Amino acid sequence: MALHLKFALNLDTIADEMIDEISKKWKNPFDAPVLIFSDYKLEQWFRLKWTEKKGVLANLNRKSLDRFLFEILGGDEPIENSDGETTIRKKLSADMLRNVIVAYIQNLAFSGNLQGNAEKFYGNKKKVVEELDEKVAEYLFIKHTESESTIQWKLDDLRLFDFSSKMATLFLEYETSRPSNFLSGANGILDCWKEGNLQSFFLDKNKKEMENESWERQLYSKIFHRQNGNSESLLTEAFKKVDSQNTYLTLPFMYKACQKNGKTEFLFPQDKPVFILGLSGMGQFYRVVLQDFAKNHEVFAYIQNPCMEFWEDLPGKKIDIKTFYNANGNASDDLENLGTTENELLRAWGRAGRDNIGLWCLADDYQGGFGEEVKTQAPYKETLELYGEEKEALNRKEKTLLSEIQRMVAHRDNQFSEEFEPKCDSSLTLTAAPNPIREVEAIHSRICQLLLEGASIRDILVVCPQLSDYRSAIQQVFDQCEKGSEEGVHLPFVIVDSDAQTSFVGNALANLFAVKKKKALSRLEFFALMRNPVVQEARGIDPNEISYWEKWISGMNVYRDHTEKSNAKEDWLDGVKRLLLSRLTDNCVGEYMPYADMQSADDGTLNRFADAVESLENWIQMPELQGEDFEILHSFREFLNSWLSMPNPPKHLTGETIVLQSVLKAFEDLKYLFALNRESISWNLISQVLQNAAQSSEYSYGSPFINGVTFMKFAPNRTIPVKHLFFMGANAKDFPGAQSFDSLDLRKNLPWKGDDTPVEKNRYAFLCQLMSTGESFHISYQNMYLPKDEELYPSSVVNDLKEALQKALNRLPNLSEELSKAEKLLPEIKIDIDETRPSSELFTAREHRNKMTREKFNQENRLQSKVENIHSQENSENHLERKNLPEMVTAYSIRQFLEFPFAFQVNKLLGLENTEENPEKIPMEPIELNALENSSWLKALVSQKLGIALTEKEMLDKEKLILAGKIPAVPFGDLIWEKLEKKAEEFASKIKDDYQDEGWKFLPCKMECHILQQNNGEEKPWTLVGNVAIVACKGNEVELISVKNRSFKDKDYLENYAAALALVREGKQVKIRVYSVKDKNEIEFKEKIVLENEASRSAKATEILQNIYNEMNVQSYRGIFPFSLRQKSVESIAKFKEELSNADEWKYFAGKDLFDLYDSGIYSEEERTNFSTVWMEAKEKMKKLLPDFDFEKAENKKGK
Repeated sequence: MALHLKFALNLDTIADEMIDEISKKWKNPFDAPVLIFSDYKLEQWFRLKWTEKKGVLANLNRKSLDRFLFEILGGDEPIENSDGETTIRKKLSADMLRNVIVAYIQNLAFSGNLQGNAEKFYGNKKKVVEELDEKVAEYLFIKHTESESTIQWKLDDLRLFDFSSKMATLFLEYETSRPSNFLSGANGILDCWKEGNLQSFFLDKNKKEMENESWERQLYSKIFHRQNGNSESLLTEAFKKVDSQNTYLTLPFMYKACQKNGKTEFLFPQDKPVFILGLSGMGQFYRVVLQDFAKNHEVFAYIQNPCMEFWEDLPGKKIDIKTFYNANGNASDDLENLGTTENELLRAWGRAGRDNIGLWCLADDYQGGFGEEVKTQAPYKETLELYGEEKEALNRKEKTLLSEIQRMVAHRDNQFSEEFEPKCDSSLTLTAAPNPIREVEAIHSRICQLLLEGASIRDILVVCPQLSDYRSAIQQVFDQCEKGSEEGVHLPFVIVDSDAQTSFVGNALANLFAVKKKKALSRLEFFALMRNPVVQEARGIDPNEISYWEKWISGMNVYRDHTEKSNAKEDWLDGVKRLLLSRLTDNCVGEYMPYADMQSADDGTLNRFADAVESLENWIQMPELQGEDFEILHSFREFLNSWLSMPNPPKHLTGETIVLQSVLKAFEDLKYLFALNRESISWNLISQVLQNAAQSSEYSYGSPFINGVTFMKFAPNRTIPVKHLFFMGANAKDFPGAQSFDSLDLRKNLPWKGDDTPVEKNRYAFLCQLMSTGESFHISYQNMYLPKDEELYPSSVVNDLKEALQKALNRLPNLSEELSKAEKLLPEIKIDIDETRPSSELFTAREHRNKMTREKFNQENRLQSKVENIHSQENSENHLERKNLPEMVTAYSIRQFLEFPFAFQVNKLLGLENTEENPEKIPMEPIELNALENSSWLKALVSQKLGIALTEKEMLDKEKLILAGKIPAVPFGDLIWEKLEKKAEEFASKIKDDYQDEGWKFLPCKMECHILQQNNGEEKPWTLVGNVAIVACKGNEVELISVKNRSFKDKDYLENYAAALALVREGKQVKIRVYSVKDKNEIEFKEKIVLENEASRSAKATEILQNIYNEMNVQSYRGIFPFSLRQKSVESIAKFKEELSNADEWKYFAGKDLFDLYDSGIYSEEERTNFSTVWMEAKEKMKKLLPDFDFEKAENKKGK
């Protein structure tokens, strides 16, 4: 038996060899050989490769490397433990180990003689210092309170979770990366960190113990070893309490348990071969086991080697490979220190691959050196034959830039071949785009072009290191039209990797624990949960119901729960009671006022709302978890199921079930924390455990090359052979990543061969993918961050590629100036933010629309053309005939138009009304009334105190307002009401004093005025409607009164101006009187007589109303003329822009950010140059509509 190694430049080549070898060895169709793949996507590609070559594939016995080793070392097999009991051997996970570490530290912090209530509640920092280390205690404990005499420290749950997670991961990695009998036979960590004889293992070059090893070794021993004469370790104690039928071990411990009399007993048939494909890197322990396994079994390993030479012999001279690869290898043996003749890309990207291939070659039965006699023997000879075939294939390929780079890497060369003529071609491209959408659009166009040239979907693959950043852009660009649509080219696509950060299960967990942490239910978390698709599916909620619930909550003014008993009427449960009471009565019941609308009549909708609120309220009241209290843990499990478990998930939520399974597995692992913990366990800690499981649950779905263009996350050990490869998102910040140094990781100071960093793995994976790409390799990145106008840079692999090309060019004699720079050979194709590409490169309706828009409107006059086009259409004779003019106009809309014509017309045209904040996003009840409620309620209260007759609905009553949730209960509700009532009393008293003369009476005015309007030679009627809350009448005299709880502004007259004109038209003598608050809270009034100097006031009032209607609705006048600026003299557009920015009308205009006086083209160049004329024309137009107002200087009319 032996370890058979085969290398090739391209995985496609060795996959063919592997298929042939499997076919030879696979004798029994029901007993397939074991196949180990480096990644699930590689397995899917291999299945596709097999079916293309052999036709049918069934019963493939695929396993991951971890699972395979677990099984051959006796996993899931019954064994006899130290007590003579039969148990099942299971693998210890990092999550299980983390929970045991958490329990140990918590017990440590809360054990011994705790001094006073503070230590009993917050923990004893000194105990952690004594048992572990002062630095550990400094991290785990935070200052809770500080006084002049004492400082209290609290064990922080979040830091404890992070620390325990990190140490659990490191302990498992130490065991698998520092095994015994690795390479030169140095001791492994289990030889030194062993029970009863702890020794230093991590030594520096001077043989001194590494910093932090002492306390890490101590913590490891406390968890894994028996202490103080105990019969079992803490880990074993936890397992026996929770699951006595199983014994949990790490793989190295399982391997040690399988060794008897110096020989390892593997549970695997000797005559059954094992095949490995594409495993470019793995832990040192796995190599030890595989080489031991291969002594009595056949193992076929098919590994990609991007170089035809055995480049593990890189120092330049042939040496004993085992001497070179010793266990205590120095970190200085890095590719960057190699000779200048080495290929630049191998030097920059190849360290991880060199180490991996060198370690594979250390198997005793593979080779003992690199002598020439070895090269004539199998299996080295077979590998050379594969390389020969690939060399011939490279020579047959068309000489492109990509194929020449592949040739140079394969031959460890830095010089172009004589047959290759350096030129820019489409085999290797670099594209820079200003945002993800434009980058994906460029990829889409290039893919369409490839398909037109004869490529198939099977030939194309798009990879991205940060696929989640591009998910939305991919869907926008590729999902623009359905199959068969005439709107553009439909390209089917599939994204085969999940985005763990946007898991709906994770979001739901975050909101559930936010409710628990606040100990109160608020609108933010409630509606975030209700709009979560997983929650909707789990609780049977129809998405359309949520808008009804929002109306109920807003109508009842329910914001959040209150802990104070006096505020209990406002909480969510009382809101549910009000809804349910509405089914029985319309009258108040005790302290509850029934609330109902049309939607609350639906039993199902109401019951689902009530159940959700009740479930969350019960969740808030769920007590702290106590150690070994499994009853509460069971209740918590039922609660999670009611919110997250989907009985029959729809197809688009299938991936969420995978995340949920990870969360539930983490929940089960909580039992180990409960089994050992003698103290209460905070919900913050439980939250971290479950949310961590949700966030780390990244999964794959769908098969590559099956349902369309494949988008896949780029990762090490995931090389997929393909003809056309698109590498998207090659930004410096994302790829290959940043070098990081973990101070807790003791391996960093003296690494062993095979200790590859994530950066090194990513670089080598990029090299392997480059070598496995057949015809074209397209790199793209985002070169701008538009929100900050920030320049972004390409990945370092792009710079490495350019540098390698430049050095190759420098070695060419008589090179033309045109191609003397790498930028000429690999130019950067820059995509503009606007669509500027030729029409022949556009394949979607969106791209064509963008191009047409750009050609029709340039950046300066785009909005101007739009506005002018609308304006010209609306003023054309045909358009006026077709225009639907309103038959009813409110006094309020006239007021809006007169205050600011431009804002009125834009709001009407584009729907940019000032809207209130989304009620779902208001977490707390306001402590003051908003401006609208304050104004309307003040008018109503003043009316009541003046004796004006109001309907029961219009009457304001404090108790009814509180019961209806219109104002908060005490103390804020009382304060709001007292303040409002006091101010209303002051206004009413002042008004009564001013109207003491006999004959004056107060009443409301509901107006309905019918007016005939000339339009295209026809008279068409329209109706002016409006309400005035307070009107003082005496014979033919009418005074329209408004009250303002602030200082006076001229525009206050406009509130009742339309109503005043309507009354003047009826022959009344009308004044507008405004009561307001001046300095020192004194109340004053200002008044204006309407059309005071007009001889025929009735006719003039009709004319003004007709003119206003004409400008508002027929002409749609949209002048930028705020009422507050009417007396300003504006000489230039610069001065106008300054004045406009300070005007209230502009500040509160919802669309102000969409317009700019210079760039948007609202004014032509000529108008901007002669702006004083434009301003005077607008002033004259508004003068005709507002003859009662001075447009030249402010009136100084004092109130009484």
